[in-house]
Amino acid sequence: MEVYEVILSEEESKTYHNPLLQIRKLSLRDWAYIYINMVLLIVLLCGLCTFFAEDIFLFLWFQTGVFFKSVIVIFVLSVLVWRHSKNIQMRAILQKYLLRNVPQELIGESVQLRKIKVQGNRLVVYYRKRYE
Repeated sequence: MEVYEVILSEEESKTYHNPLLQIRKLSLRDWAYIYINMVLLIVLLCGLCTFFAEDIFLFLWFQTGVFFKSVIVIFVLSVLVWRHSKNIQMRAILQKYLLRNVPQELIGESVQLRKIKVQGNRLVVYYRKRYE
């Protein structure tokens, strides 16, 4: 596995690693998308729990207070918001740094991308060359 690294600006690195700065950039459309996904995920999880263990699920549902149910919904919402904002941020970083300045080593040969992540102030791309 080979590695390609790109240095990010200090501001973008700070924005990527700070969740509050990412959440501020979400639009109303993004919030609606996240809310719809949250409702679908909770309905799917409740449906699966009901399908596999109906008696246990119904017992827990009626014995659990509204506060605990609200905490679960807020937790699921926060995870979905965090993941969606990270995806938007990563897409912007990739368009700015990698897609505009694609190195010849990634174009010239057939390459299979393995992982793309931000470490500190670096964008690290792990890839594997396919030899034919």
